[in-house]
Amino acid sequence: MGNVNQIFIISLAVILLGYFLKKLKILNKNDGNSLVKIIMNITLPALIITVFIDLDLNANLIILPLTNIVYGFLAYFLAKKLFKDIKIEDAGSLIISLLGFNIGLFAYPFIENIWGKTGLQYMAFFDMGNAVIIFGLAYITAASYGPKRNELSATVITKKLLTFIPLMSYLLALLLNIFNFELNFYLFSVLKKVAGINGVLVLLVLGIYLEFKLDRSELKKISKAVIVKYSFGLLVGIALYLILPFGKLFNGVILLGVVMPTGMAVIPYSIENKLNTKISGSLVNLTNILSFIFMWLIFKFI
Repeated sequence: MGNVNQIFIISLAVILLGYFLKKLKILNKNDGNSLVKIIMNITLPALIITVFIDLDLNANLIILPLTNIVYGFLAYFLAKKLFKDIKIEDAGSLIISLLGFNIGLFAYPFIENIWGKTGLQYMAFFDMGNAVIIFGLAYITAASYGPKRNELSATVITKKLLTFIPLMSYLLALLLNIFNFELNFYLFSVLKKVAGINGVLVLLVLGIYLEFKLDRSELKKISKAVIVKYSFGLLVGIALYLILPFGKLFNGVILLGVVMPTGMAVIPYSIENKLNTKISGSLVNLTNILSFIFMWLIFKFI
């Protein structure tokens, strides 16, 4: 387990490098989008496969994705009740901001360096449930609050899940593990090399996307969503951390998982369904900063 402060300082330096490269116009948001594609389709799948291939599977692991899925549905019903009396496009953006988390493009480098391979394996399992919420429940919710709410279909949702490369990588890696399939030495070495650059790319992307501006006209709604997100997350996370009998690291992964920032998918979902993109963008930016602080505190005290 690495020194938490040291790892956070180094990681913050890389994030700030990405931020200042953007400010100096050496990189821009389009470069960030390209890096996200590389991460989601190449380096993250490589990391998932190398992490899962020798994972010691046991029945307890299924609790991690199930916790994420159940939490997502609870958050949905809570948010639907709290935001029922506001404009439909605002309500849609606020509700989807509470469904799912940004884990793969936020937490993985920190977990790998501080909690090691076992911590990363646990969080990868938790993230499997997150994919179902983001590309299932959040997608359906966004569409149901938009003008095309009557065009929703199971085929579209299934296609979205089946074409999400990280989720397919989880399933492939699990199958390889279950059937004790050993990858060719050279193939495994290439995957390890590719996986090795994932952390730096993720941190650079965080810097490129980092913004300190909030839309003040929507501040009241944004503040309410943030308070609900972290109050509910900490309440559930701390309760499960204290109650579950699976050990400090396993329980800590759940606590960390439920205070991760709003998933970046809410922005394209809001654009696609004509929801309030100002709210979505502000929540992504603000929760990235707040979750960074919560993550440091959790790593520090667990």
